[in-house]
Amino acid sequence: MPECIFCGAGREELPTGIKICELTYSRLYLFREQRYAGRCLLASKSHVPEIYDMPPEEQNGFLAELAAVSRTLQELYGADKMNFLSLGDTIGHVHIHIVPKKISDPEWGGMFRFMEKDGYLSEQEYQNRIAEIRGALKHRGLLRP
Repeated sequence: MPECIFCGAGREELPTGIKICELTYSRLYLFREQRYAGRCLLASKSHVPEIYDMPPEEQNGFLAELAAVSRTLQELYGADKMNFLSLGDTIGHVHIHIVPKKISDPEWGGMFRFMEKDGYLSEQEYQNRIAEIRGALKHRGLLRP
C-alpha cells in the first residue's frame, strides 16, 4: 500500500500543491493549478478517511478552520461563491478542495475544471500568492505573527 501523501514525506509539498501553513487541526496547501485564484486544499492532520471518523473536538476544529480559511480566501480574492469538494476515492485521508469562484468565471453555475493547462504560475508567482494568503490569515488571527 503506498504511503499517504498527506502523512508521509510529501506533506511539505504535494504533487498538486505547495504548503502554505499549519493550523491546529489541518494543513493548508496552495493548489498548483490556479485557474481560480486562491484555490487551496485543506487536509486534516489526522489520517482518517471521513470527517465523521474524527473525534468530535477534532471534527469541530477542522470544520472551523475550513470556514475561517474559506472566508479569508473569499475576501482576499473577491469570490462570489466558494466551492468545496471532498472526494478521497483514491486517497483515504480527509481533505477538502476550496475553490473561490466568480460570476465571470467560464464555469459559473457548473463544476469547476481540474488541472487545466492555463492555470499554472511561475515559482515566484506561487511564492507571492502564498505570502498573500499567509498575510491574510495572520491578519485574521489564524496564524501567529
